[in-house]
Amino acid sequence: MKNRTTCRPPLTGQREANTRFFRQAVMAGCACTLSLNVWASECYSSVASTSVDLKTISVSPDLAVGQSITGGDKTFDSVQFASCESSFTVEKYFYGYLYSSLASAGTYNGRLTFKTNLSGVGVQLGASMSDTKGASGNGWITSGSSIKLLTDDSIGWGAMIYMSITPKLNLIKIADSVSGGTLSGKVGYGQANGNQGVGKYRY
Repeated sequence: MKNRTTCRPPLTGQREANTRFFRQAVMAGCACTLSLNVWASECYSSVASTSVDLKTISVSPDLAVGQSITGGDKTFDSVQFASCESSFTVEKYFYGYLYSSLASAGTYNGRLTFKTNLSGVGVQLGASMSDTKGASGNGWITSGSSIKLLTDDSIGWGAMIYMSITPKLNLIKIADSVSGGTLSGKVGYGQANGNQGVGKYRY
């Protein structure tokens, strides 16, 4: 009988405030904590972080390098993370970005995959963003360390908008052998940018 690598459930995720990156607490793909930030003209973070749970995962030794450990993309609950007001500015532009803070492990299935603290386990980062003016966008990081998800240039004087992010992850096998344990450390963040401020959401 072939050995299987089994992830034990992670500790309960806890909310973090005023931290720049989102934390991943995963056992070969079990749970992650996300963090948020906001840059915009008069932008404020309404929540700094949240937790996602991928449960216990067993990795079959028959799984090929480049295949998903999590069985495909995982989408988590949407979080409203920023409120932005366009007063006191001429250029009323807002942007939503997703950033990674991990080193690249290469490209698998058309997406950039990042190294985790567990040997043989990589993570792909994606998200959807939207605001209450109707702008939206989604995607995965495919090159570099970031992707622009949202642009909104239709903000009127004194208008208030609210931004939300829906985080997405996919754990990828990046080596022949996968070590068991808990994935942890800084992974990246979602960020709302504008001309006078910034707000981030970590996960």
